Amino acid sequence: MYKLTIHLSDRTFTTDIEAGQSILSALQNAGVRDPEAPCGGNGKCGKCLARVEGAVSEAQDSEKKINPAWETVRLVCQTVAHGDCGVYISDKNSTASVATGGSAADFEPDRWDEGNYGIAVDIGTTTVASFLFELWTGKKIGTASGLNDQRSFGADVITRSSWAMEQEGGLEQERLAIVNQINGMADALCAEAGISTDKVVLWSVAGNTIMQHIFCGLSPATIAVAPFRPLDLFGNFRTAESLGLRGGRDCRVYLPPAVAGYVGGDITAGLLSQGVCSDRKPYIFLDIGTNGEIVLFNGQESFCAACAAGPAFEGAHIECGAGSLPTAINKVVLKDGSITVGTIGGLEPDCICGSGLLDALSVMLKLGVVDETGRFTDDDEFEPEAAPFVDCDECRFYPVPGGKVYISDKDVREIQLAKSAIAAGIDVLLDEAKIKVEDIQTLYLAGGFGSNLNSASARDIGLIPKALADRVVTLGNAAGAGAGAALLSAQARDTLASFNMKYIELSVSPLFTNYYMDEMTFDTEEL
Repeated sequence: MYKLTIHLSDRTFTTDIEAGQSILSALQNAGVRDPEAPCGGNGKCGKCLARVEGAVSEAQDSEKKINPAWETVRLVCQTVAHGDCGVYISDKNSTASVATGGSAADFEPDRWDEGNYGIAVDIGTTTVASFLFELWTGKKIGTASGLNDQRSFGADVITRSSWAMEQEGGLEQERLAIVNQINGMADALCAEAGISTDKVVLWSVAGNTIMQHIFCGLSPATIAVAPFRPLDLFGNFRTAESLGLRGGRDCRVYLPPAVAGYVGGDITAGLLSQGVCSDRKPYIFLDIGTNGEIVLFNGQESFCAACAAGPAFEGAHIECGAGSLPTAINKVVLKDGSITVGTIGGLEPDCICGSGLLDALSVMLKLGVVDETGRFTDDDEFEPEAAPFVDCDECRFYPVPGGKVYISDKDVREIQLAKSAIAAGIDVLLDEAKIKVEDIQTLYLAGGFGSNLNSASARDIGLIPKALADRVVTLGNAAGAGAGAALLSAQARDTLASFNMKYIELSVSPLFTNYYMDEMTFDTEEL
């Protein structure tokens, strides 16, 4: 057994590491959630970079291939201990912006005695948001948020499911990561409000079906493989004690109902949003996060589906991609032949987030840098003003010429695959609901990414139907708002229990396959 010295921005400590154990694994065991490992530590994404010192393995050819800076920083998932060693962890993810705003429909509140508090939580695959409420007034008095501490186990639910099932004790390790994070948020919220966590008597915790399974210690194994059946559809209460959550005696935890393995309590909770819940005209509710979930209401019935789309939009599997960091490009604007960019924090860009990717791809299509198939064009095919931004040899587009951030041909393909899945899912539900896209009155966009994207760019790349680009209503953190409504009102919980949606499994739908291929191309004629 050797010692691994972990250098964080605010402290340094040591932990045990076995001979041949990866540094990423030792960090996970020590509860350190950075750096991110979108591929679950399989050495494929090139994201888990950190400076390493001491007796460690040499970089292999496979690492060198995806990590150009291997001489100074290493992929910690591929770096194993040969003796005592150390690692320096960047904390730039601690400043990530998380969507917390959102409004729920009005429901009759429960009656509580003064001094009782509740906490609503949205467990997103990428982010977590918690809200402290006075139950007797219904007033929200505190908000806490951050990146999901499970991110070192993988960027998406499939990778995390695999990790939980394949690693000894993996499920419990992932469960404790999120429980400890939520408890830490509860501690901070209650301390700020000047109360003890014993005053918390009720929780409401929404997440997708796999997130809720892991949170409850239930194996996601049956969801990860056909026919994708969950062990539990929730819509019930558990005790806080059984889940390891803070709270007073007899504190309970409500979990909104899931519809299927890939349409979970975060979607049903999101449908409690202001405007959606009472809308009796045809609409589409679209939550584009690490997963893509779609609900279509045709005026009489509701249909829903899910597709694997989101990691690209969250910055995973993108070479310069990242979440909502202050240094992330979130806007790319083409005006009068010139390109300007903006970052989330107004700082020098060193990465790009999902909304920036959509803008950049829209600009690339308009300038002819990328054609309708997604291919990077030759230098005699794109507009002259694009020349300073394009490296034809490397197939890269630089939103800032000479900058660190670029969009590669591989990135374009990742976005192309993701947008095609969402668009094809919408096409299938329109067919199932026997309604035309022109008849849809509102496109509700939920989640942090959906709330920040430029609907014109989403239209340009074919992520959303062109007919709906001017009918978009953004909802913010709809799942968090719905979890709050369910915390405060039995009427809201009864509404959740009454939802009746027809679930369409896209993975076995011939229609989806056909539409998916159709949606792969970009419509460049109308740009």
